[in-house]
Amino acid sequence: MRIKHVRMIIKSDGSCTVDAINFTDATCTQATQQILSALGGPIAEDRFKPEAQRLPRQANNRKEATR
Repeated sequence: MRIKHVRMIIKSDGSCTVDAINFTDATCTQATQQILSALGGPIAEDRFKPEAQRLPRQANNRKEATR
């Protein structure tokens, strides 16, 4: 199993790159958005991976009837 994680590279000029690794759906944007908002600077470029377009799977909330 591959572990989901976020890789952040900060260069000596102060610019940084934030990359979500091993995410299979749009939850990657939630993980990176928290980091980007904490950094507080302007975003120079956004590049979305294909998996960012996939909606997360919903949990089955149906309950079975009991007698």
